[in-house]
Amino acid sequence: MKKIILLFCLTVLCASCTKKAFVYEDIETVVYFLNSGKVSLKPSAKSYEIVVVKGGNTEEEPQVAVVIDERVLEDYNSDNGTIYNLMPESAYDFCSGTLTINNETKIVSYPLTMDLTNLTTGSWMIPLKLTSSTAKVNENKDRLMLVIEIK
Repeated sequence: MKKIILLFCLTVLCASCTKKAFVYEDIETVVYFLNSGKVSLKPSAKSYEIVVVKGGNTEEEPQVAVVIDERVLEDYNSDNGTIYNLMPESAYDFCSGTLTINNETKIVSYPLTMDLTNLTTGSWMIPLKLTSSTAKVNENKDRLMLVIEIK
């Protein structure tokens, strides 16, 4: 009986050694905002770090751009029954150039600084859209709405 069990164990061991190990195939590169959706900022906020992340299992180093997009504001107001106003460009400083996400960090950030001292009372939004010509953009995480309520 011991010989039968030993023979069975050896057979299983040999059979398991001949199978190929599972190898992950390349998973498509996808880029997205780390904090997508509506983000409420305090009126005392001076800055915000806009972070874009690369996902996937490829060696690609995608190029991304974050742009101000009034359509994001219009869609948000329409979908949610809100009345946010487009924040005037004089109230913030933002460079929307194209950046490359490298494989080491898998993120890039866009600094945004604000000076809200001249804003009047109201609900303000900076509507941002993520774009890329070299990678797929996650459609569920491609919009960022920075909102500030001044009372």
